Amino acid sequence: MFKKLALASVVALAAAKVDKFAEGTPERESHKIYGHVSAAFTPVDKDGELDFTNLEKMAARLQEWGVPNVMVGGTTGESVSFSTEERIRVIEAWAGVVDKYGLNLYVHVGMNSVQEAAKLAATSAKHGAKGIFAMPPEYFRPSTPDQLVDAMAVVAAGAPDLPFWYYHFPVMTNVNVDMWDFVQAADKSGKIPNLMGVKYTDEHLMQFNEIGGFKNKKYNMMIGRDEILTAALAGGVADADVGSTVNFISYNVEIRPLFDSLDKTDILKAEALQRKTVDVINAWSSICPGYNTQKSIMKMTGIDFGPLRAPQQNMPHAMEMQLGTALAKIGVNITDEWIIKEEPEVEHLDFENAEQFLV
Repeated sequence: MFKKLALASVVALAAAKVDKFAEGTPERESHKIYGHVSAAFTPVDKDGELDFTNLEKMAARLQEWGVPNVMVGGTTGESVSFSTEERIRVIEAWAGVVDKYGLNLYVHVGMNSVQEAAKLAATSAKHGAKGIFAMPPEYFRPSTPDQLVDAMAVVAAGAPDLPFWYYHFPVMTNVNVDMWDFVQAADKSGKIPNLMGVKYTDEHLMQFNEIGGFKNKKYNMMIGRDEILTAALAGGVADADVGSTVNFISYNVEIRPLFDSLDKTDILKAEALQRKTVDVINAWSSICPGYNTQKSIMKMTGIDFGPLRAPQQNMPHAMEMQLGTALAKIGVNITDEWIIKEEPEVEHLDFENAEQFLV
């Protein structure tokens, strides 16, 4: 009798966890992310060791600029370049400041070991994270929708009470499983009951919209390409955007609310700001080809999170100065020390009549 009651309790508990994220329920809707999500950089000192000196300065900026959500340990945060222990320290550091600045903390836990990723998800939950993201394993890569579902099910089960978003960035992970097929397979199997949606860093907006509209917008879709934000917003399913440029381009934060107002004039303003963001990306691509420039750009705007870890290459100072000068002309909030001062024009003197200057 006792065994039957215990089994019934386990079944009831499992059902409760499933119901928490059940389609169409207010509780599921309450877990969805809306608006901007900062893809946070990982702060280090000049030697590449963790250094949280400027972390509160970054949190204060996000609060001031109206960015309510922060995701740590993603691509921008160089997750795979840090050990699990270091990633936990980053989670702890952010967990210590988010309440003070009114931010929601989300954690990317993906790595090659799905079991280790599940443990990191559990640790994130203990530190107050509001949700979990995970990319797939990159070495032994899942190649079918069902394989990807099985891998992500292990990770998501590490924090079953938190919403889970799949971190889709195929150009980096080389996992090219069709996302529409993945979402359908996950939905049908029920193996990831806390699957909330997809952080979609890809350009295939037709597929993005298809997933976003599935089952009356069951899944929370986030666009991960800053340069096509307005295009994603036009489809009506981009609930949120996960971006790195909202860390250092103040005007970029205005794009979403302007577009969402549905006022024609505001939309034109949003489109103009989107083009400025594209100009910024084109500038760093042409001036600094082959470099990951964004951590340097954030330093140029007044918050230094240190250099990139190897194997990524850091920009030489002269290149930083050239880039800072170009970005300032576009309208990025670059501080004066990173702008090359133009030499003042020297007035032409008529030396044939130089005696006019003699006393």
